[in-house]
Amino acid sequence: MKRLFIAIPIKGGQQTLLSDFCDELKRAPLFRDQELRWTLKKNYHLTLKFFGACSDESILKIDQALKGIGSSIHRSSMEGNHLGAFPSIDRARLIYLAVQKSSFLSHLHNEIDRKLNANGFSSEKLPFTPHITLGRFKNSLKLSPTDLSSPIYFSQDVTEFVLYESQPSEQGSEYIPLVSYQLKV
Repeated sequence: MKRLFIAIPIKGGQQTLLSDFCDELKRAPLFRDQELRWTLKKNYHLTLKFFGACSDESILKIDQALKGIGSSIHRSSMEGNHLGAFPSIDRARLIYLAVQKSSFLSHLHNEIDRKLNANGFSSEKLPFTPHITLGRFKNSLKLSPTDLSSPIYFSQDVTEFVLYESQPSEQGSEYIPLVSYQLKV
């Protein structure tokens, strides 16, 4: 069984932007004094669908469902400019960069969900909240809006989405791209 998810990879200069931003956050008193596991630079992504453990047969069904999506959705971009926390700022377990929920991202997410549903996979139970995870707290933390007010502007062209396998390791999870699906030019 393999742990799988579908995501938009964060690449190149935007990886560096987020990594540098997290380095600044790490020095802030609030975050410096917390047990916080920061996302590795190479692992930044925007999750579109999480599956959990899947069999090899399921992987083939997922791939078949996703193959035609790229030819029907044009490339676009995504932007983010503020921080957020899950499940809430009162009980933060995860800090993230909020990505604007554009018609492009909603359409891509919905189309992936529709194709997977037609192939026997269930929809996500929570509403789609586009975000890039920056770090996870060991224990939940009460934050205030000012704790999340660090200025950042993120923008990236989206040319593909990827089916990943997540493999746990001592240094944190390793995300291995299995299949890349290019979007229409």
